[in-house]
Amino acid sequence: MARTLRFTLALTTTLCALAIPTAAAEARIGPRVIGGAPSVPGPPFAAALVQRGEDAFDTQFCAATVVAPQAVVTAAHCVAGAPVNAIDVVSARSRLSSADGQRIPVSAIRVHPSYSERTGRNDVAVLLLSQPTSAPALPLAGAGEGGLTAGGAPVVLYGWGGVANERGSHSDEIREGGMRMLSDQSCRQLWEDLYSPVGELCAVGPNAGKPDACPGDSGGPLLGGQGFAARLVGIVSFGGRICGDPTAPTVFTRVSAYAGWIAQQSGATAPPAPAPDPTPAPPADTSTIRLRFTRIECGVRCRVGVAAGGKGSQSIASVNVRVRRGPVDRVFTALPAGKLRWRAPVGLLPLGRVRIVATAIDRDGRAIGRRAKTTVTVVPA
Repeated sequence: MARTLRFTLALTTTLCALAIPTAAAEARIGPRVIGGAPSVPGPPFAAALVQRGEDAFDTQFCAATVVAPQAVVTAAHCVAGAPVNAIDVVSARSRLSSADGQRIPVSAIRVHPSYSERTGRNDVAVLLLSQPTSAPALPLAGAGEGGLTAGGAPVVLYGWGGVANERGSHSDEIREGGMRMLSDQSCRQLWEDLYSPVGELCAVGPNAGKPDACPGDSGGPLLGGQGFAARLVGIVSFGGRICGDPTAPTVFTRVSAYAGWIAQQSGATAPPAPAPDPTPAPPADTSTIRLRFTRIECGVRCRVGVAAGGKGSQSIASVNVRVRRGPVDRVFTALPAGKLRWRAPVGLLPLGRVRIVATAIDRDGRAIGRRAKTTVTVVPA
């Protein structure tokens, strides 16, 4: 079932806990734990973002995860554009109305340089604290730990967000909910071009979509693995209009894709790189790979469909689509759309005759096989 709209919560300069009417808000809704249960005594690595100097329960607007003694990680849409002197981080406190744990002012906000408010991509930020927290850090998932987020893998969501689909229903006590990971293919079928497997993953609750995230849970942790193997695998990013809708599962920022950047900004321990394969397979014969365009359509935005065939096609790691017209020369990375098929949402094309070239790329970043080329004429809608 396709989704054309989604909305996010974000932090305004007045630190309201409700969402912003931006271009990103026309596409996403920010999430809370609905259908979960109180987490007693609560995970020590979970943190709440609250308004500086105000009541923690009344002004909690997002969540975060302790990843280093003096840093937490959260969603970029929670803090992008916010004044640094407006946020406190509450750590090691299960009940927001209590005086447990620590409440520490934020000293710096580091939003991922590629974060886009328009698309919501690269939804990750690091907050530096004015003093160390006593809460333990949760290790980051790395590229070699893909089994933690494989389709069907159990994960746990934590947050103080809403417990019902009404405003003002956020929880005083942190809650947890067991979920199951969905495969990238399932996420793409449900969210289409709004989902990017490169930097995102999604999960769903087993009880008709519940537990699920809701507003107030944005930026919070999705935990994979157990015991000493537990890792931060996801950061709550966006979901559907209704919390607990299994046809619009919550989407999380994929931590393994940003672990290096998070570690660099926070001082956290970077996850180890995956061990090289001691018996690498011989390089595939890619000489007969051929790409062809399956569909080129333009409406409000343009989409280019590409399919691959020929010997060695399985060695294709990605497909680049280049659009050329005069001084305009843009390259887009196509997204998987099925077996040996890709789709590139290239946005608005310049009017007139446009040259489109699709190129297959292998895992080492090299162009392989035969490119697909075509020329189309773009006219006003």
